[in-house]
Amino acid sequence: DGVEITRALHNLALSAEGAFISHATSRDPRFLPENVIDGDMRTFWISTGMFPQELMVALPSLSSLNAVRVYTTNVKSMSLECGESKTGDFSQLFSVELERQQPMLRQRQTGKVRRTTHARYLRLRILNGWKQFVA
Repeated sequence: DGVEITRALHNLALSAEGAFISHATSRDPRFLPENVIDGDMRTFWISTGMFPQELMVALPSLSSLNAVRVYTTNVKSMSLECGESKTGDFSQLFSVELERQQPMLRQRQTGKVRRTTHARYLRLRILNGWKQFVA
């Protein structure tokens, strides 16, 4: 599934915009982490089974964020954090508990950023899933 970071309705979390995956705890060659930022809703990243799972997206540059949209499948709980450097402090943008859905149904979570938030890195933490594998 995917992550969409918007600034004035412009998605910054796309490889075509210069974003890249700087870290992922799971890597299945059929469902690569880079699928999250390819802009194609038919492709997705899938976990390899253990929790928590993490995926870090590096934005093209330090950016002001106003909304974040995350698409998931079979995720039970997750959080999204942001930071200005890969190894620095991260602050939580949102955390959510998701209800069980039909298998393979995509859920969209949109988090409005309450204050001006500057970020270069976004860390998606999948804390638990409804199934062993989540996307």
